[in-house]
Amino acid sequence: MKPGAIPPTTLQLEIVTATDVGRKRLGNEDNFLVAKLGTGEKWTGGGMRHAATTYVATGADGILCAVADGMGGALAGEVASQLAVNWICDLMQQTVQSPQAHALPLHEWLRLVVEQVNLGIHIESQKPEYSGMGTTLTAVGVVDQRLYVAQIGDSRAHLYRNQQIYQLTKDQSLVQQLVDMGVATEEEAEHHPFGNVVLQALGASSWVNVAIHNLELCDGDVIMLCSDGLSGKVRRPRMREILETAGNDLERAATALIEAANAAGGEDNITVLLLRVTGVDIKPARPEIHVPLTEIARHPELPQVTELASL
Repeated sequence: MKPGAIPPTTLQLEIVTATDVGRKRLGNEDNFLVAKLGTGEKWTGGGMRHAATTYVATGADGILCAVADGMGGALAGEVASQLAVNWICDLMQQTVQSPQAHALPLHEWLRLVVEQVNLGIHIESQKPEYSGMGTTLTAVGVVDQRLYVAQIGDSRAHLYRNQQIYQLTKDQSLVQQLVDMGVATEEEAEHHPFGNVVLQALGASSWVNVAIHNLELCDGDVIMLCSDGLSGKVRRPRMREILETAGNDLERAATALIEAANAAGGEDNITVLLLRVTGVDIKPARPEIHVPLTEIARHPELPQVTELASL
């Protein structure tokens, strides 16, 4: 759908996705998702090498985007990330179409769905061919001019606003824990030998604690989701420089970000999803933002996770 076809009263999103195997890996265990909740339309992209643009209107049910970074032997990581993006999409589609959809806010259903996906991947990981598989997941839902972020692992969400870049998520990793404890500095963490050790991953256990945050969107905001193949190689000042240089050309920005990660070594798969927000009814960009964002506690009326038949 082209921008001109979007009704002027709805939130307009330009979404660019790109993923690359990097310079050292033989396969790509990353994946991404773009889905229009309520319509069933979705785009995923394991293995894609070029940037591609999608134009969407949020609609009443919202938009769901995600980046997943799989891990595990053989093809297990690729399977885990693919299961994650497919299942979270299918379960969220079912949820927004169900009679109880309006009983709780969208971000609570997102939390429950991620918990359900975790259980499903954990069950699959008990099979010998998938032993030890898991995946990170950073997912965002956009509805009513708000961004809701669900975080598992060390893939990241960033906000680019007013030529500044902010990290919206906190890595659920060993080195981040060391930084929080004051044992290591941010600079030391970038080169720490345990830099790839995550404290949570979908499928690692039957239970997972989903970190949920939210942010009011402003006109011109760019949200960036990425795997650690990008964030581990390209620091935020360089990300900001690339986004500023690219201007309104998000495909150029996505391509340049992947090229920068490869130029820095490209030891891991690299995935980036850029989402730009525009709309006549949305507030203009404001300079203030408080990070890290405040985590939203689990709603007491949200059901506990159960294994769904669809998994």
